[in-house]
Amino acid sequence: MLYLTLAFFMVLPLFGVMVMETGEVSPFIDEPGAANGASLAFTVHLLAFFLAFMWALRLWGHNRVAGGPAGTTRTTTPRRYDNYASTCALLFAILAVMMLFVFGGINVLALSVDKAEFRISLGPFGAIMTLATKWLMPAMFAALVRAGMDQGWTGERRAIALFCGLCLCIVGASWGFKTTIVLMLLPALILVSWRLRARAFVALALFTLVNVVALSLFFDQHEDLGIALDALVFRLTALQGDLAWYTWDKVAGGGDTPGYLKTFLPVLGDGVLRQITGADPQRDYADWASYYFGPAMTLYGGYPVEGVMMGVTNQATIFAEALVIGGKYFFVMASAFFGLLVGWVAARLKASIDGRRYAAAATLSTFFSFTVLSWVLGNGFSSLFYLINLVGAAGTYAMIHFLLRVPRRRKVVPA
Repeated sequence: MLYLTLAFFMVLPLFGVMVMETGEVSPFIDEPGAANGASLAFTVHLLAFFLAFMWALRLWGHNRVAGGPAGTTRTTTPRRYDNYASTCALLFAILAVMMLFVFGGINVLALSVDKAEFRISLGPFGAIMTLATKWLMPAMFAALVRAGMDQGWTGERRAIALFCGLCLCIVGASWGFKTTIVLMLLPALILVSWRLRARAFVALALFTLVNVVALSLFFDQHEDLGIALDALVFRLTALQGDLAWYTWDKVAGGGDTPGYLKTFLPVLGDGVLRQITGADPQRDYADWASYYFGPAMTLYGGYPVEGVMMGVTNQATIFAEALVIGGKYFFVMASAFFGLLVGWVAARLKASIDGRRYAAAATLSTFFSFTVLSWVLGNGFSSLFYLINLVGAAGTYAMIHFLLRVPRRRKVVPA
């Protein structure tokens, strides 16, 4: 499942780049498409990334995880699975009610408030539901499902898991994004199906398609299915590769790129960034946005600052980031480094699944689903280290580990 998802996110923009080379016009960049060799460069980037990714799996993927070090064994049954399941149900219900009636997500679902306006209106309190959406709920649900498989399903356990899944979908839909529900379910899918079978792949593809099209019809108010599908196809092609194409066009022509090292300054949050640089989105939004790779690249492509202020961010992909780092001739080195890093994450995740380390596996799969994949699409390498992600990862791991209470390894006593 992880390999398939990564390949989808990595390869899909190539089709967008190819479309741009045929002359497609994108509303997010200030130049029409034209042939410039970007498709070949993107293909080289993919080869470098995946070769490094596979090498990393071979290098770090062979670990004795099932029993730990020689002379030890691991008891894999959680001590308090049913208590953990009940806690998940209660917590998920509270978070769903908060999202709907405290933060106002019910107004988004009722179409009485625009989804973009809702996200902006959350302000600093949005961090609470962001942590719940991108960390706590998907990770706890993933551990719930995986540990349930190992523990053995009963009717009551299945009902609790379905209830938690429903609450998760409510929170995901309340944001107004078309793919949030799928991403929130992805960590659980990774843990229960590392190697996706054909039947499961078809079911997942159909669910994703129906989810995205239905939410597109609902939130974007398209008049018919054909318009929604056309918008989806455009989103999955030209709008996945337009900024990557544009960046290659500028870099290959010797043009300048946005400052890159400055995008690491926000890792400790906006408050620290403001103290260090004086950047203030209320005073000079373009200057503030230049410290965040995604918004900075969106502005670089020519999209107006007023649109970026409303939350619009074009997806530059890590190909564009590799170009910003290495330029026309050395971007391959950055691509290979990125592949090594993602390969290491995948190897650690597989080891955690094999060793039934539920807290680690759930946290890593959530990190991959929301943080790594967002970086792959163009959030910037520094986004992996944002304080909210570090806090989310540490807090989520600690909560799952404490609630499940998996016994530690114990020494084997010879008979």
